[in-house]
Amino acid sequence: SIAAFSTGDIAALNSSAIVGLSTAVMAALTSDQVKALTTSGIVGLTTKQVAALNTVQIGSLSTTQIAALSSGQIAALPTADIAALSEDQIAAVSTAGIIGLSTDQINVLSTDQISALSTAQISTLTSKQLSVLDASDFTAFSSADIAALSSDAIAALSTAVVGSLSTEQLASLSTAAIAALSTDQIAALNVAQVGSMATEQVNALTSKQVAVLGTAHISAMTTNQIAALSTLGIKGLTTGDIAVLT
Repeated sequence: SIAAFSTGDIAALNSSAIVGLSTAVMAALTSDQVKALTTSGIVGLTTKQVAALNTVQIGSLSTTQIAALSSGQIAALPTADIAALSEDQIAAVSTAGIIGLSTDQINVLSTDQISALSTAQISTLTSKQLSVLDASDFTAFSSADIAALSSDAIAALSTAVVGSLSTEQLASLSTAAIAALSTDQIAALNVAQVGSMATEQVNALTSKQVAVLGTAHISAMTTNQIAALSTLGIKGLTTGDIAVLT
């Protein structure tokens, strides 16, 4: 019986022996036995074996063991296991492991877990993964995290998320990210957000983007922002917009 194995016995098992363990045996391991698995033993686990581990067993894994999990192994974890990961464990997931997270797994992450993600981990999130995060989730993103997102990832954000970004978060967007925003996303920006945009960001706005800004947004823009509009951006101004310029 696996229960008779000491932690030393477990640590002494080679990867071939570990792979040979049934899912029933894996599920029967104590937390101490799970903690005794070597890094090579963790790497050798099949996705079925990983999926067989319960939340208590997963919670007992060290950050070194968590870091050893592959994208496939991470993807195999039930959402309950993902939700139970500590902040230190989440922070230890490799960037490859982050890529392995499904949208269902991303969806169960708490704000504290999201806050624990590094900028490097955040930068690997795909458009599909980001699409399931809501405005409250994005409060956990630092300006550096936002800046690390690709233009494609930014373009995939919901209008609710874009409209909820703080002025500091919005200021961290690159000009390429600004140019990639859809007209719906631009229209979701509030007056304070538009007023906080750097001149470089304003210059990146297309005529279609400028056209969906309301007169309240245009009238709130500084003279430096108006002067920063590109020739194409100017073409997006409506007669109503021009009328409110002073």
